Amino acid sequence: MQKKFEQLYKLDSKGKTRVWFMEQDGAKYRTHDGILGGTVKASSWRTAKATNVGRSNERTPIAQASFEIDAAYVKQLKGAYYDNVADIHLGCRYTEPMLAETYKSFEPGDAQPKLDGARCIMKAAGGFSREGEALPGAAHIRAALDAIFEKAPNLMLDGELYNHELRENFNELMSLIKKGSPPAERAAEIEATIQYHVYDIPSMVGVPWEARRDKLRALIKAINHPSIVYVEALPVNTPEQFDELHVHWCGAGFEGSMFRKRDGLYEQGKRSKNLQKRKDFDDAEFDIIPGGIEEGEGNWAGAAKRVICWLPNADRSIDLSDDKARKANTFEAGLRGKYPANAKLFAERDQHKVVTVRFFGWTPSEIPKPRFGVATKFHGAARTL
Repeated sequence: MQKKFEQLYKLDSKGKTRVWFMEQDGAKYRTHDGILGGTVKASSWRTAKATNVGRSNERTPIAQASFEIDAAYVKQLKGAYYDNVADIHLGCRYTEPMLAETYKSFEPGDAQPKLDGARCIMKAAGGFSREGEALPGAAHIRAALDAIFEKAPNLMLDGELYNHELRENFNELMSLIKKGSPPAERAAEIEATIQYHVYDIPSMVGVPWEARRDKLRALIKAINHPSIVYVEALPVNTPEQFDELHVHWCGAGFEGSMFRKRDGLYEQGKRSKNLQKRKDFDDAEFDIIPGGIEEGEGNWAGAAKRVICWLPNADRSIDLSDDKARKANTFEAGLRGKYPANAKLFAERDQHKVVTVRFFGWTPSEIPKPRFGVATKFHGAARTL
């Protein structure tokens, strides 16, 4: 029997009212999303699988579907969605960072290296992810900023929790960042490992980038703390200058480069042309199929070695044991990282539903798939970093 859950509403960046709700049919569930009074589209059906089979906390497929629906509603109601359409003017309940457009054409501006860490909005109340989740691994960063927040309690910083030496083992870095109050023996490790690389000041509303940049540079210099790092912004006045910096940063192990318009404002919660990302590869988030984090063999036994994901327009009601149907609706990505982190990932495989995959375009086949995909970030039940 199909069940339709309550509708939620939010105001989008174009001033239109969006509606969102979910629907369940036994172990299957799907999402509806669109413009109130206009087109509302339904996603493909997803089929939940039993979890923790044989344990005291076992869930049947139907119970698991209900659990995942409840979790989706909790997430939406933490952000910009409301159950009363009259409340949508209140906006998002947390500070949303400005997101980057894809770089397409050159104009004079500033360039920065593109990091591959965990986005972090730092406020007097602590460090928060791009989805508004508290980041326990940032507690020592917040403590290092005590004097600044005492003088400016409304200050907000935007940056990433990152360590360039751990760039090839993102999951290990994330495990340190997302942990709750760490045991005493790990507190020192976290403090020595996790740095805050800062690149903007969202609280300087209506102020052009050039002024925010100069203020940030002076602020980080005054803080003078080894865990607080200013992300240098360099002027680029010709395409050749930007190309040279981009190649240099990619060669140094960065993800790419960022371009900033010198007169650009900080646009919270928007994908803005004032901030543009330049990469030599694609990346996107994909849903993991049930049991899709697979174990390696030989020296990699006991550790995750590959992940199987749904293609964007997959029929999720298929029988995954049918090889033909599986190949038509899924793709495989490899994993980066060392054995200890991947062993931990495999042990916690049931917790992860969403993954970011880095790839080099799509195959030209009848069913296009990501080419040379490598999973880089696992996000649990939903993206929070």
